[in-house]
Amino acid sequence: MYAAVEPPAFPDDFDVWLDRALAEDVGEGDATTEALVPAEAQAAARIIARGACIVAGLPIARRVFERLDPGVRIAVETADGEAAAPGRTVLRVEGRARALLTAE
Repeated sequence: MYAAVEPPAFPDDFDVWLDRALAEDVGEGDATTEALVPAEAQAAARIIARGACIVAGLPIARRVFERLDPGVRIAVETADGEAAAPGRTVLRVEGRARALLTAE
């Protein structure tokens, strides 16, 4: 289910840009997550379409999860550019619980 998928080619400075965006958004970290979720806790999550939509941005979402947890396992269930009905699973992810909560 969590097969490796070759990520797209990002510009050379993409991870620098992404790290800056994460630093701005997360700052020193998520105090609530760090206080309530053990560091070793693992979790699984799904991104689900809340309404009818065209899926977009999955390569970036994947990279955010990977930056926060290099060992994350991701399964894309609805491709970029594909229509998704309400309730359809777009992506499944498993990894460190703190990283998943921060990424969302």
